[in-house]
Amino acid sequence: MIDQKGITFIETLAVLAIVAIISAMSYPPLRSWYRAACFRSEVSQLVSWLHRAKTEAVKASSFVVVKIKRDGYSIFVDNSDTPMNAGDWDRQPDERQLVDYKLKNGLTLDNTFTSDRLRFGMKPGMKAGAFIMKDLAGNKMKVIVSIIGRIRVK
Repeated sequence: MIDQKGITFIETLAVLAIVAIISAMSYPPLRSWYRAACFRSEVSQLVSWLHRAKTEAVKASSFVVVKIKRDGYSIFVDNSDTPMNAGDWDRQPDERQLVDYKLKNGLTLDNTFTSDRLRFGMKPGMKAGAFIMKDLAGNKMKVIVSIIGRIRVK
């Protein structure tokens, strides 16, 4: 018998087969975890922008409007230099846009606000409502904005 060093081709194939089987078994849970993490990240991004809008309203002593679209949202400071257009809920060319955000990964955004919009002011007091973010699997999370501007995730 010859003294062998190393591994044979059959042993290498057996190890590769075992690695392939383990990889195939772990892929669906990892993919599910990744999608859930992306979903939570998008909700967190929305909450972050809502806090920024609320802060900007106080800082700029003006209204900050959040316009909600099915695939995203836009936020702008509603303080036009033209007195007729100031506080009109529409973005004028001279008004500063904070963000125009498009959701990722096939997520959708529904809401309970009147006319798909929300406005933060210099003082507390606004219409309450909720953002409802949904993913392709039917999972959903609510971002609730209270009448005093408190933002929470449910």
